[in-house]
Amino acid sequence: MLYGIDIPLALGLLALWLAAGILVGRLPTSGLQRRRRVRGALLLTWAALVAAGGYGLGILAGLSWVATPGHAWLYLMLTALPAAVVGVVAVPRMRAIRAPTVTGEGLADAAEELPVGAAQASLVVPVQAAALAALVNLYFLFAPYPVLRAIDVAVPVVLLALWTAATVFRHARRGPAARAPGQRQVPRRTRIARIATSFGTVVAFVIAWAGVGVATAPDAGPEPPAPAHSVRTGTVATEGDELYFEVRGDGPPLLMIPGGLGDAGFYEHAAEVLAEDYRVISYDRRGNSRSTRNFPSSFEVAQQARDAVAVMQAAGHDSAHVFGNSAGAIIAFELAAEHPGHVQTVVAHEPPSVQVLTDGEKWLGMFASVYRTSFVLDPATANMQFSLSLRAVPFSAFGHTPEGFGERTEANQDFFIRHEMLPLVNYRPDTARIAANGVDIVVAAGQLTLASGTYYGRTAPVLAAELGHRAVAFPGHHLSYMDTPEEWSQSLRDTLEDE
Repeated sequence: MLYGIDIPLALGLLALWLAAGILVGRLPTSGLQRRRRVRGALLLTWAALVAAGGYGLGILAGLSWVATPGHAWLYLMLTALPAAVVGVVAVPRMRAIRAPTVTGEGLADAAEELPVGAAQASLVVPVQAAALAALVNLYFLFAPYPVLRAIDVAVPVVLLALWTAATVFRHARRGPAARAPGQRQVPRRTRIARIATSFGTVVAFVIAWAGVGVATAPDAGPEPPAPAHSVRTGTVATEGDELYFEVRGDGPPLLMIPGGLGDAGFYEHAAEVLAEDYRVISYDRRGNSRSTRNFPSSFEVAQQARDAVAVMQAAGHDSAHVFGNSAGAIIAFELAAEHPGHVQTVVAHEPPSVQVLTDGEKWLGMFASVYRTSFVLDPATANMQFSLSLRAVPFSAFGHTPEGFGERTEANQDFFIRHEMLPLVNYRPDTARIAANGVDIVVAAGQLTLASGTYYGRTAPVLAAELGHRAVAFPGHHLSYMDTPEEWSQSLRDTLEDE
């Protein structure tokens, strides 16, 4: 299975295609050196074909976490298609060049002279185009595109065309260092034109990707609201730890449970907006940030739900509306199942309850791979691997984190990856019991999340159907309460008022 090695495999594929493309483009016209280089180019090309085949098969079989609905075809286009062209066009020509004969001097040589002009380009272009396709594939692997647009596909096609045209032009004539006896020297102006073409291709590449970034980047939205409400902070001692919490505003109580990395700062911007109508209670979950971590190895979802009740009561309320995002949504489900008397309305936003999905085993395998990476390498690397699965979250969202949030939550990464993550994703909500309790519950997901087909969005309609309640589409993505708090908070208000 590919979990945990998607990125190394993509990087290795790029390196193999680049090395093969460079070597093929520098083949001498004759002699033993040519035969050695052809052999090396063939070995590199075969290795790249095997890597591309494994990557493509993993995507087709759904073994790779990048193979989310709506995206798999793009990765196949950028790996399997170029590899197929290389296998059909370039490899047979390289094998023919490698075939040995004996010259009059008794030296091993190729069966045919290395072709020049368009024929040489037909050998080189497929391999170098495959290298560019591998680079584009790597870009899409890292790029946080919520929804693929026409420009996302058009730019790679244009770049491949530019690369092909530049390679054909560069090989239209042989350079003086590689020309065969009697072949005329390439004019200086042609050599200059080749350099300019190569340079222009690189510039076009950079400009094109900058254009894609601008065209597809979501609107960063307005600046977060300035603090307008006083914040009352406190702690509550429960089950061996002290939990930090914050309270803003007046009105009906609204408890907001944070997800992975477990910090009240997740909701700071939204809490400022919601405090106009609600008494917003947010907190650092046990083991995170300003709460204590006395028993790190005893993480339980049931205990997290009891912690939520303890915070609620410490803030002066015996029941409240409850909102939870991601892991917080899972804890909210447990509240609705085991403590229905303490909740009024529950809004569970994008719960990663992957066991309800038909391909749940795949995602459980991905999380297990992240957990293993934290020990084989380190928690920071594992957290990066996990973060790349949040494909519908634009990088711009992380530019709207509250002051001090990054410094606090950095220390939470180890705890989340090694202690919280697996118990949370292995938890399956008891929807039958929640329904029997009569709790008003809404399962929600962001519009961009739903459009991208990511696992934590696909759970929403499944769980809503099991509960017999509606699924609601919120604006934005997994973390839109950070970068568009006004619009996002209005959706939460509307949802709570409709229940």
